[in-house]
Amino acid sequence: MGVTKPDRLARLILVLAIAMYWAVSTGANEEHHVAIRGEKRGFEKPEGPYALSSRQAFVLSDDASQVMPKSPSSGMSG
Repeated sequence: MGVTKPDRLARLILVLAIAMYWAVSTGANEEHHVAIRGEKRGFEKPEGPYALSSRQAFVLSDDASQVMPKSPSSGMSG
């Protein structure tokens, strides 16, 4: 089962390449304007005494895995 109309495939690839270029350049342009305006994006960082850094959370999760023994069963019956 080969390609029966290679000219159509070539046109499809061209259209997809142009669409990808447009999407990436539009996104990059928007990010550039956001940076110029000084807008902040993303999740808000938690503040307060219970806010953990990623390193602290990793250490706590590592400690918890050592304290809590793994059960031999997966909890599923069968």
